[in-house]
Amino acid sequence: KTTLLQDCCRELRLTDASLLPESVRKLCTALSALPPMEAWVRDVCALVMYHKPPLSPADEPKPAQVPERVLRELQRWAKCLRELATQQEFVRVLSRDLRRRGAVAATPPAVDSDDEASIE
Repeated sequence: KTTLLQDCCRELRLTDASLLPESVRKLCTALSALPPMEAWVRDVCALVMYHKPPLSPADEPKPAQVPERVLRELQRWAKCLRELATQQEFVRVLSRDLRRRGAVAATPPAVDSDDEASIE
């Protein structure tokens, strides 16, 4: 019994055996969170890999490489979104300036009273 208890404490890096029950509870809580987390990671990886341009069979990642590829792809998407936001702001400013120019061009020029007399 003592060896088993010591082994458990050693594995959980505990110096006091009285901390074992609380450590086991924490371990059980963490382990119960793993299946939903694994499912979420699998779903995110599948989504990213589905929206990535198709790979040739030779380029198909090994399962251990998928998280690294997914991270790179998400970083690429983030960069594209930043560029898109910059371009959208440029279009917004350009459209506003063009509307202002159009409004100025559509306004007839002011006519001086002296000019009116010369027209007649």
